[in-house]
Amino acid sequence: MGSPGEMLAARNEAMISPQEAAQLVADHIRTRSVLAQAPLFIMGSGVSAGRVPLLSEIGWWLKEQLENRKRGIAEQDQFVIDYSLKLASNKASRREVAQLFSTIQGEVPSRSGQIFNGIWREFSERLMNGSFTIRENGKEKNSMASVPRDWNLAWPTE
Repeated sequence: MGSPGEMLAARNEAMISPQEAAQLVADHIRTRSVLAQAPLFIMGSGVSAGRVPLLSEIGWWLKEQLENRKRGIAEQDQFVIDYSLKLASNKASRREVAQLFSTIQGEVPSRSGQIFNGIWREFSERLMNGSFTIRENGKEKNSMASVPRDWNLAWPTE
């Protein structure tokens, strides 16, 4: 099958369940990621506003995770902590944001790679299952409190 849009159109024609449609899209993204062609974020009409965290909230979460593991991050990879703080403060350039996300989810040969992979996996799981939280004024805040239950697209556990 083709693009995720074509898959969803096929869903409507075949009358498959939303879960089956979500699985089709997840399979498509997983397959494309093997080819290094998976999208990081899909931006559009703002349908996700108030339902998914802002980039600045993601930056704060990443900053906390990275700072908690700072001692295990190789010196040449410490820039990701600075870039996550810039992202959290809405001061990061597009290049810095791209390099931050690319590094955290990429193949990093240094000892940092395992740390980054763990952080990225936890972020992805929280984002997909609606449990992404940040600290605001010292309290936990669920950035995804209004996510509809049928949006739970968590990757299957293996």
